[in-house]
Formats: sequence, structure tokens, C-alpha cells
Amino acid sequence: MLKNIGNLFEKKKIYLNKSRDKSFLVKEAIQAFLKNKFGELLAGFSVGVIYDSKNNILTINSGNKILANELAMCLEELNDFLKNKHIRLERIVIR
Repeated sequence: MLKNIGNLFEKKKIYLNKSRDKSFLVKEAIQAFLKNKFGELLAGFSVGVIYDSKNNILTINSGNKILANELAMCLEELNDFLKNKHIRLERIVIR
């Protein structure tokens, strides 16, 4: 009737490490895409990248509407770039 709690903690630990690794890979890939696409034009703009590993959703927060529109226009390129890096997402939200 009683289950071993050690196995439960090990599974949670492995899951957290995998989600942390994927979160780091997604953020690194987005930064590389932005650097390749816009280069030095992003100097002075802040772009926040939030990855929700539970729902597999990427949220990109830009403080500028023009930058958000430019990102929305190149959304297909971003998706192809992430697919080449073997990153599959359910949804990409640009704010």
C-alpha cells in the first residue's frame, strides 16, 4: 500500500532538470535568432523571453509595438529556425 517516496522525488528531479535544460535552449535559440535577424538594430530595446515548459508556450515581451510587429511579421522564419534547432512549440505569443 505504501509507495517509495524516493522514486517520486527522483522523477520530479529528472523532470525539473529536463525542463530547465529545454528552457535554456529555447531562450538561447531566440536570442540567436534575434541577433541574426536584427543585428545591432536591437541595441537599446529590451526583449524578454519567457518559456513555459509545462504548456510548451513561448512568450516574447517587447517594450515597443514596432518591434513586436516586426517579430510578428517574421514569425514563420522564427518557427522554421526553431524547428531546425529541434525545438517544437505549441504556441508563440508576441506582446
